[in-house]
Amino acid sequence: MRVVAADRFGSDWVKYVYKIRTALTELPKRGRA
Repeated sequence: MRVVAADRFGSDWVKYVYKIRTALTELPKRGRA
């Protein structure tokens, strides 16, 4: 069960970080434009 929980947590964490990185890369573009 620990492996499954860790896998779920990892997937959510990756999505969370991906959203943040996308937002950080998009903000400068909007600011320049």
